[in-house]
Amino acid sequence: MRFAPVALTLALLSPLSSSFFLPHPPLQNPTFLPAKTIVSKDPSTSSVQITITATEAQTKEAYDRVITDASKTLEIPGFRKGSKIPANVVESVMEKGGRGGKEFLKKQALKTLIASVVEPALKDEEGLDPIGEPRLIQNEDILVQMFTPDEEIQLEVKCDVWPEVAWKATDSGKAYDGLEASYTRKPFNQAKMDEALKDLKDRQASLAPKSGDSPSLEMNDACVVNMVGFLAKEDGSKGEPLPNAASGDQVDIIMETGKYMAGLVEGLVGEKERTLATRVTM
Repeated sequence: MRFAPVALTLALLSPLSSSFFLPHPPLQNPTFLPAKTIVSKDPSTSSVQITITATEAQTKEAYDRVITDASKTLEIPGFRKGSKIPANVVESVMEKGGRGGKEFLKKQALKTLIASVVEPALKDEEGLDPIGEPRLIQNEDILVQMFTPDEEIQLEVKCDVWPEVAWKATDSGKAYDGLEASYTRKPFNQAKMDEALKDLKDRQASLAPKSGDSPSLEMNDACVVNMVGFLAKEDGSKGEPLPNAASGDQVDIIMETGKYMAGLVEGLVGEKERTLATRVTM
């Protein structure tokens, strides 16, 4: 791998798009509704399908918890960060901020509800040991539309459980004697092998100055850059500066696509030691 120093002091970025996630910890005091139905147990797939009705108190508590978590991440004029903010204010701020608004909050509340109501019901009342997280059988988008805090909602989920093994008595006293099993051998994946070998080679590679009187950057080269990020205006000119996450001094760049912000490596191809501007997308 070759090395060529390049100084990059200005990067014009396309407008940022971001995702917003909220945690959904279990509710503090979930109350289980006794009326629930195990629809089916399928031993062949070691799975269980269950229908359970969440109470008005549970739906309200789930939504309140999500509102509280969202309040801790928002800065709203007139409210201290982390203080209790009315649900309609949080919904409005998130809607205007492009974070999904009430629909997103309801989706998060459903996740909280499943974790806090369905899983304990399976374990405590049915004696089942779920593997992984329960999966909704219903259409999630329709369920989000139906979800209303302070109202009951019926959830239909499916989850994997540990299989039940029936042992047979044997003369040796060892129940596993004579058992046979079959499996399907997966074909060898040459592409993954080649990728792993390339990764090992890259990690063990040593850098050396690039030869030539005025070397320019090519793919698979390495370089060191100083960069400062700005939002790009509609006319392409420099806008507001971005946080430090999009800037830095003495940043090592390996000239390979897919490793950095889209457009960064492509904008450096053919460049020499100088100051330049390139458009990238985050």
